[in-house]
Amino acid sequence: AKFHQFWDGLKMSPKPECDFCWTQIQSFLKGSTNSLFSGEPLSEREYLADEGEAAAISRRRALGLSRAQREQAYQVFKHYERFLEDNKYWDAADREVALVQRVLRDGFANGRAPFDRVYVDEVQDMTQASLAVLLLAVGGDATRLYCCGDTAQAIQDGVAFRFSDLRETIYELGKELEGRAGRLKGARALLAARGVAGDEDRSKKLYKLTKNYRAHAGVLGAANAILELVHGAFPNAVDKTEADSGVALGPRPTFATDEAVLRDVPSGARLLFRSDALAAAQERIGAKGRQVEKDRERIIAEADAAGAADNKASRCFERLAAIRGDRSAEADAHVEEALAARSGEQQAYDARAANQKTARKELLARRSAWREEERRLRAAARSALERRENGEKKLRQ
Repeated sequence: AKFHQFWDGLKMSPKPECDFCWTQIQSFLKGSTNSLFSGEPLSEREYLADEGEAAAISRRRALGLSRAQREQAYQVFKHYERFLEDNKYWDAADREVALVQRVLRDGFANGRAPFDRVYVDEVQDMTQASLAVLLLAVGGDATRLYCCGDTAQAIQDGVAFRFSDLRETIYELGKELEGRAGRLKGARALLAARGVAGDEDRSKKLYKLTKNYRAHAGVLGAANAILELVHGAFPNAVDKTEADSGVALGPRPTFATDEAVLRDVPSGARLLFRSDALAAAQERIGAKGRQVEKDRERIIAEADAAGAADNKASRCFERLAAIRGDRSAEADAHVEEALAARSGEQQAYDARAANQKTARKELLARRSAWREEERRLRAAARSALERRENGEKKLRQ
């Protein structure tokens, strides 16, 4: 939110693309292991270098960008840092860097990491700084951190994750602990608690989950084909992994343009929209309606200027009104269908929840009856045993 606030007020010409700059800042300039463990963002020399030791940092972090693009991104970064300083703001990368530096310096309050195990889903939406925080949460021991993700499903702005980033973070954190253990008590305590070295080797366990239980083979085939196109056109966009396979067969999905989806869908088809996609579709239809209104006004003005006959202008009016009415009706119908589908899914979910609650009550009632029957049988057995012992006593007498 703060970056978009900064971006709206940035006066720069030419102005680069917003998401590109945010990714360079969050994932590389401030959120990479180089800046994380130094406690400072990458310097301009490190980020732009083409030769020497600093070039290794820039080449690894810049993802094939030209020097001109990196120069632009760094200028935006300097303006952004000045904006944060002037307004006494900090962002997520600042918080993570400060947290890591403090733990390495002072350790944890009670002398031990706050978690024994951490399980992380959607790891592709995390920077190296975020990963370092999670590693420290388990005492820097990579064998206690379990991560799962898919770079093809990344949705977080400002993150350019690769699975190699996770290995690099584990390796660099180990080096930092060993290098600082002699002078910082936090690093010394973490290194001692981590035990035997060798986390870098154990962290190489990478399990590829390629069996998909959520989508059938038709959908997965289409998705895999799209990913092949992405890998061919943008080799560095996502990690190239083994294609998913489905456990169930299914029809191949049909790809259509917005116009076809919103206007020419067969009556038996069911459309599933994310709320933001539905809003975007409604906005597009609304934009077309506004364009129709502009065309209407233009036609009226031209008709008045040219002194056109009243009946001709009337026919234009009727045609434009009909077009506008058709578009409006189609938009309303699609919105109602989407809302009805969502309502049906919610009702089905509520019904399943009610059935589960009823079944649980019945199970609890049966368990209670079983316990009561068990107590009765035990009492009967004790009573029979007492009668037998009394009978044996009488026989002995």
